[in-house]
Amino acid sequence: MRGQRTENREQRTENEGQRKNSPLISDLSPLTSHLSSLNSRLYLLFIICYLILTACATLDIVKDRIQSPVVVGNKVTFYYDSVSAKSVSVAGEFNGWEFRTEQRRSLIMKKNKDGVWQVSAEIPHGRYQYKIVVDYQTWLIDPYNPSAVDDGTGNINSLLVVK
Repeated sequence: MRGQRTENREQRTENEGQRKNSPLISDLSPLTSHLSSLNSRLYLLFIICYLILTACATLDIVKDRIQSPVVVGNKVTFYYDSVSAKSVSVAGEFNGWEFRTEQRRSLIMKKNKDGVWQVSAEIPHGRYQYKIVVDYQTWLIDPYNPSAVDDGTGNINSLLVVK
């Protein structure tokens, strides 16, 4: 009996020694240092991105959020930001959906000092649907106006309310 207990103890001690020397358990230190190195790299990447974004905002490379339309009384100013557009106009119920330069009621936008397209007009009180027309062919809802409505035929238009 005593001999068996001694053998069992020796076997357990031998098995524990094998576990400690097992390549799966003893080789964790390189993995741990690799993870630590990866965390350091991610932290450094985060700091670099933060500094770049802060610099862009400070140097006015990133523009403030544009609000459009801006309504003061019945004077309405529309804005649209595009570097590639050759012409931009506003067409809606308030001007008979006219958008071409030669049309009498069209609202043709011009670039302001910040490079943003802009036009102002006196518009009577009411609710109007409208769209931004880029290069005389692309009709877009106003990307800066969260108010939009379905025109009843499946088209979505921006909504202007002049109080």
